[in-house]
Amino acid sequence: MSYSFLIEHRRTEDFGHADGLSRLPLHSTELDGLSGLGMDRMVNAVHGDNVSRLPVKAEGIAKATADDQDLSTVHGYILHGWPAMVDERFRPYKRLENELVLINNCICWGSRTVIPVQQRRQILDYLHEAHMGAGKMKGEARAYCWWPQMDKDIEQMSRECGICSERAKETAKAPLSQWEVPENPWMRLHIDFAGPYHGTMLLLVVDAMPKWPEVAQLKHATSDGVLETLRNLFSWYGACTEIVTDNGTQFTSPEFANFCAEHGIKHLRTPPKHPQSNGQAERYVQTIKDGVAKLMADRKNLSEALRQFLWRYRGAPHATTGKSPAELLLGRKFRTQLDLLSPVMFTHTDRNRQRCQHNFEKRTKRKSFVPGDLVMVRDYRLNRTVDWTSGRLVRREGTRLWERVCRRRHLAQTLEPDPTEILAAAG
Repeated sequence: MSYSFLIEHRRTEDFGHADGLSRLPLHSTELDGLSGLGMDRMVNAVHGDNVSRLPVKAEGIAKATADDQDLSTVHGYILHGWPAMVDERFRPYKRLENELVLINNCICWGSRTVIPVQQRRQILDYLHEAHMGAGKMKGEARAYCWWPQMDKDIEQMSRECGICSERAKETAKAPLSQWEVPENPWMRLHIDFAGPYHGTMLLLVVDAMPKWPEVAQLKHATSDGVLETLRNLFSWYGACTEIVTDNGTQFTSPEFANFCAEHGIKHLRTPPKHPQSNGQAERYVQTIKDGVAKLMADRKNLSEALRQFLWRYRGAPHATTGKSPAELLLGRKFRTQLDLLSPVMFTHTDRNRQRCQHNFEKRTKRKSFVPGDLVMVRDYRLNRTVDWTSGRLVRREGTRLWERVCRRRHLAQTLEPDPTEILAAAG
């Protein structure tokens, strides 16, 4: 033989059991921290991470409420009455006993849905998806949902986020004076550049009244790029009355001055070397750069990060106005996944539709046919000298469509034939 073997006897008690990766047993405790994480826990962890990305709906909340030990008890209290004394964990609900109601087996406090324990993490993950900070997260959550210590949970999640902690900034000093708030949206715009940022220049436009931000990606910071962006914005929202900028060459050029004069816009420029005078835009430059940087750290490209941040920021209540920028500028709230939390199906009134239908039917005539009727129908074949031709109905297709022999026509394209034609067809 080409090999020589050394045979050694070892007792069964000295054998080691191979783990899932077929490693030899180790005597050290280097991997003790992972010893409790078995295959089942790993699978459950991956499954939980995937499920946590799904939107929470009212149907799921109703089922989770029934499975939740505390909320199922609260459910019974709401139906059968509250006792005079309750356990400590029910006191937050006891204080709202006259305001809690049941809607489709969901517990609601006004327009806010009470979230069971097992779904709170999904709500927190969604609120923190754009890394907007604890203040905006709480403002957005308070419009849709509630649970005891919700604000505390949001603050803790914001503190524990590594991306937010790495990019946390010092609180800015309050300005000595503030701009007057315009009476209406889209009256005064604050404009500034940010960049170069990932190979592009960001042109930021902020509406002073609703705090509505617009961001355009430009290759170069030029007057032409600024004017093209403003023309697009004016085509959507109309022309403003005032524009506030710094003293960059893009804003001091003759082209920009002519543009403002053409649209009757008052151009206000800040003093040199004093960016605080345009603090509205300067603050939003930092806010958007921080928000976009956090989203890009979550493996998103610049355009995708900008879209997601602007969507969530415009729909979240602002700390100054108490309303979202979308409400103040557009007059409505943005629809998000949080709207799925409400078990109430809001339906619009049919009064306008009924009025429109009534007015339309004044100029119409009801027609009633049965299969086999001889009728006149529109003939759309080429080189025809007549517009109508006779035919016999075969069957109804839908509420307005009838099929004639080899033809398919709408009810509006069908007439009752002249009696003489019916006799001719019968003869």
